[in-house]
Amino acid sequence: MIFCSIIIPFQNSQKTIIKCLQSIKNQIGKIDYEVILIDDFSKDNTKKKIRPFLKYNNFKLTKSKKKTFGPGYARNLGINIARGNYIYFLDSDDELRRDALISLFKIISTNKNIDIVFNNFKIDDLVGNLKKKDRSDLNLLKKNKTLVLKNFFQLSIIPQAISNLIKKKLIKKNKI
Repeated sequence: MIFCSIIIPFQNSQKTIIKCLQSIKNQIGKIDYEVILIDDFSKDNTKKKIRPFLKYNNFKLTKSKKKTFGPGYARNLGINIARGNYIYFLDSDDELRRDALISLFKIISTNKNIDIVFNNFKIDDLVGNLKKKDRSDLNLLKKNKTLVLKNFFQLSIIPQAISNLIKKKLIKKNKI
């Protein structure tokens, strides 16, 4: 069984997507994952840039069927074809640390009942200057599962799709 499906919608991302995909391909450890790239009506050379990654069996490309504002529809398309037990969303300008997937796998391996793993992140500007070092909401995550989910859905916890590993069954069951 595949540990996680990494879903990456993209639109005109030729300048950033290679670093994103290399950060996934260069993960340390033996982890079964798939990468689902969703072309969200890109008009630049992004598809040409990602072609070398499609030679790997676990990298797949699909096309969004509906033009919308924002990546939500494309992410949902990715969820529907994902084969992983967990979903991990990335934006095309994001990068993973080399040990990200193995770290997530170790957390999940300690307890099979984990539904969500919230990750920390840092934000650099376009020239590499550190803009934000930590998530400000991580202290809210030390509560019980019900309160964490309540805070997440009430937007007390940063309500972003990226930087979180989410059990696919939780998404499907709750029609998130």
